[in-house]
Amino acid sequence: MYSCVMNLTHSIRMTSGKSFIYSFSCQFFNKLTSYPSDVWVKIFTRMNVDVFQYKILVIPFTQDNHKSMYVVLGLQHVLNNGKNIGNCDWPCIIHLDVGKRVTNQSLVSITASKIRSLLNVLYRKRTGQENNKTVNPFSTRMMPLRRPDGEITRYWSDSLH
Repeated sequence: MYSCVMNLTHSIRMTSGKSFIYSFSCQFFNKLTSYPSDVWVKIFTRMNVDVFQYKILVIPFTQDNHKSMYVVLGLQHVLNNGKNIGNCDWPCIIHLDVGKRVTNQSLVSITASKIRSLLNVLYRKRTGQENNKTVNPFSTRMMPLRRPDGEITRYWSDSLH
């Protein structure tokens, strides 16, 4: 699954002439969330990654040998529009499940919540409001979780096995 995503990522990067997709490593998110949230900014600072300059973030996720992927869309508009992010392309999180086994819905929601928390922490740091815990543009309302299901996703899932 991840090799297909990486091939897609590299082909889009090569054909577009501009890097607008950032793909994390397979175990990055699991390792990141094992640390307290105040350490997350330091890790991203060390990585020298500004997630808000990308249109698409690809976050592979593994739980009990079951692989899935979260795709975050629309972050590039948040810095320009602040609390008015509803006026442009809405950011969202898409969860793609691969294979016949379906990930537990509560685990998917918890992971999406952790992604929103990470983005809120990074947003506060980027805008210079680290101490203002009320600045949270990434809520479940403003950044909903979507779980597509249909023939295309089943076909894509079956073709990876």
